[in-house]
Amino acid sequence: MHYWLQHIHALLLAIASSTDNFTVGFSVGFTRQSLPLSLNGFIALCNAAGALLATTLGIAIETMRIAPLLASLAFAYLGYQELQSRTTGEQRKQQLSPSVALPMTLNNLAGGVAGGAVGIQANVAFLYALLASLVAMSCGHWIGTTLVINTSTNRIYSSEVVAASLFFLLSLMTLYEAIR
Repeated sequence: MHYWLQHIHALLLAIASSTDNFTVGFSVGFTRQSLPLSLNGFIALCNAAGALLATTLGIAIETMRIAPLLASLAFAYLGYQELQSRTTGEQRKQQLSPSVALPMTLNNLAGGVAGGAVGIQANVAFLYALLASLVAMSCGHWIGTTLVINTSTNRIYSSEVVAASLFFLLSLMTLYEAIR
């Protein structure tokens, strides 16, 4: 594959694989939680490591179908946790990094395998996955926070319900990816 074409493929793949980072960042911002750079960096590093491993090892076709299913279940569980926190009034701000990094990384494994199949080098996949994850989650968080600030006096929806809805949507989208 031509050098620049490889970078274009890797960039587009990383952006497409980071839509869940944007959505999670948005829900974190919308629930008025902070998103420290260390947390965003940890999640981005997990996503990039998943892309690196998937691209390097060329995970088998069967595993590609399992990873989205596992990610779907994990996102559904996160949505359930959000609804539970609404009914109990509990805040779980500190549980964000370990609970979100795993399903997001699993969700990106299939993309890493696809990248390897089209000739993207593992180090290139790692770099673009890291950058796209950081930027997407930061942008989503900024938009979610801005939306809360601008609508806080006229809040119609509970932030937990919005966050749970986004996690359930990610779960359904990932499940669709697993069964198609």
